[in-house]
Amino acid sequence: MLIEFRCGNYSRFDEKTGQYLVCGQKMSASSEDAGLIVNCPRCEQECEVPLPKKRTEKQSSPRQEAAIPLTQDAAVATSAPTAAPPSQKHQRCPKCGGVLDQRGVCGGCRWVRPRFTKAKMSLDEMPMEPTGMMLWFSQIMSEAIPMKVLCLIGVIVVPLLLSGFMAFSLIVVGGILGGFLFLLLFISLLLFLGMSFKGYRFLKNGNTKLAWFQKPFWNGILAICRKRKWQGFDARYRNRNVVDFHGDPVTDSSLLQKAELKSAQVLDLEGTLITDQTIELLYQLKHLQCLVVRKTKVSHLAVTRLQQSFPKLWIWH
Repeated sequence: MLIEFRCGNYSRFDEKTGQYLVCGQKMSASSEDAGLIVNCPRCEQECEVPLPKKRTEKQSSPRQEAAIPLTQDAAVATSAPTAAPPSQKHQRCPKCGGVLDQRGVCGGCRWVRPRFTKAKMSLDEMPMEPTGMMLWFSQIMSEAIPMKVLCLIGVIVVPLLLSGFMAFSLIVVGGILGGFLFLLLFISLLLFLGMSFKGYRFLKNGNTKLAWFQKPFWNGILAICRKRKWQGFDARYRNRNVVDFHGDPVTDSSLLQKAELKSAQVLDLEGTLITDQTIELLYQLKHLQCLVVRKTKVSHLAVTRLQQSFPKLWIWH
């Protein structure tokens, strides 16, 4: 089944209207590639293959589709070539040509698809990479600043600034107000150093777990996401397919029978009866963005393997 979609990236600025024009390039991809990133052949920007739309009883005819008004840019884009299938997808082993199973393992030469190489590693031998919020934050902050410079600012400049403000509160402000400001800044400095140290530990040791001062922060983010019904500020994270089994007596076997699981983008399994067997199932999900497995029997080892195999996935454990 093919999915037809248009590129939603901005292509150029129209000085007459004072607005940015959408590329509108018409592309097609296999339904199995939904959720993957492809390059638009027209604007040469990355765009995501959308989920297949549910078919309705009344299907629009080709004449009706042709009657849909398009912008000038989008009309030109229809004559451009369609996008090639994403290069991330491998149905056969690139080494021997054998068929890959659902875990991305070749039945012939036992070649493993790159994203599954960490699925069986121990935490001591696994090369750790930035994941989840750490990856998102580093990508956002490093768009205009090199990561080395950003780390230098974080480790050296921020503590120096906080120390300077602490000295200012004692020497210049003084009194009760100065003492209160000094205590507040001192606690902020300790929290910053603790967060920096824990972030460094997460990149060096897979056995590292959240500290007590990190848990309230993550719990707060989870509460906000649930209150907003997992709808993000970014247009790409709106109208998510949320599958919520929060607090339900769902087990590993019963979860396999849930048809909505395959297209889940947000999966809330807090308080359920799942184990590491469910984590093995999640490797097959192509669209998963957020996962909540708090208060379950899922182990830290299984969560870390999944997180490292899918760096963009946000996990609450």
